[in-house]
Amino acid sequence: MTPGLQPKTAASDGGTEAADPPSGPADFRRRAVWLVVCLVAGGTVGLIGQTLTGKDFWYLALPGAVALGWLYFGRPENCSRCANAEPRPGMPSRS
Repeated sequence: MTPGLQPKTAASDGGTEAADPPSGPADFRRRAVWLVVCLVAGGTVGLIGQTLTGKDFWYLALPGAVALGWLYFGRPENCSRCANAEPRPGMPSRS
């Protein structure tokens, strides 16, 4: 690997920054499985709650479970990577 493409580790940068989280097909597959688990968990809570009480509002557990799963498994902090990227030629700067 070339020096510019090596992943950061705590030892390579003096320990000031944590290593980049894993990414790629295996990480995507893991997150997709957790998405399905969250959907099933939310649907199960909705089905059990609706069966026991007769109220349909229990199905609000479905988007709630997905939102909690996104915060826990989705790594939303990775979405800020493009915020510091250089603008494309001909495009205005965001700052």
